[in-house]
Amino acid sequence: MSRKRLPLLLIVLPCFGYTDCDYYNTVVVPDTDTSDPVLATRMWLDGVEVLRFGYASEEAETIFVVPAIYDAGGARTLEFNQTAIVYCHNSSVQPELGQLVYIDYQPKTTSQSGGPGSVVSNGMYLFGDVTDLSNTGNCAAGFDLVDVTYNWTITGTDMAGNDAEPFHGSIVYTP
Repeated sequence: MSRKRLPLLLIVLPCFGYTDCDYYNTVVVPDTDTSDPVLATRMWLDGVEVLRFGYASEEAETIFVVPAIYDAGGARTLEFNQTAIVYCHNSSVQPELGQLVYIDYQPKTTSQSGGPGSVVSNGMYLFGDVTDLSNTGNCAAGFDLVDVTYNWTITGTDMAGNDAEPFHGSIVYTP
């Protein structure tokens, strides 16, 4: 996907959430809720939309990851952590050398307050960082980029304190 088309993608991005989206509704928090919330990841990988409800392993150069939580009794928190690992290699020296660069993105969190009888949203989402993995890290002089692995982890809780089954995913770019 060209860099010129990436901003257009963000402008026409269908709503997946915060708490005021067509996909979510307001609900009254029940007195008891024993069901766990559901986590999902909506992604655009080189401009192609993908939706996952569990572990994801994908390949792409340009990525945009949007995690979400849904619970019929109300979603309380959503947490999203992202990292990237850049692997570079220098085969012109003996012994050959490798270089790893670790990139930690700022953690993202959203939440809403409420309790039994409160009116809240049954879902929330967060925007990940739009990332061109081919330009994520700089290899040292003499080193060539081998691959970049972007990883994420999502956790969430509903209004009753039930934790969603956390899941993670990765996207690999290989030049």
